[in-house]
Amino acid sequence: MLIGVQNDTGWRTLVTDVLDAPALADDARFVTNVDRVAHRAECDAEVAARTSRWSNAELDARLAAAGVPAAQLKEVDQVVDHPSCGPGTAGARSAPSTPKSMLSCRRRRSRG
Repeated sequence: MLIGVQNDTGWRTLVTDVLDAPALADDARFVTNVDRVAHRAECDAEVAARTSRWSNAELDARLAAAGVPAAQLKEVDQVVDHPSCGPGTAGARSAPSTPKSMLSCRRRRSRG
């Protein structure tokens, strides 16, 4: 799961409303973006430890409910097998250089 915390308010929302860990909002290592970058490994470990208790679907729902931008990582076969990438669609289907990537597919527009 990619979590897109873009500012200090987003961090506070993530740790308070999603992770149920409000103490992290005031942890001196993580108060500002500069602090979080300086302590990236520790920050990532704290988030990973707390997010591991939910399934991807549960975590996705919590993030969406709190308004925290996020995206699930998919294996190539999961994306290609997705209904929006099946017959009657057009989109990118080339093999990416990394095993975990997201491919976009869009429905063909009908003309008429």
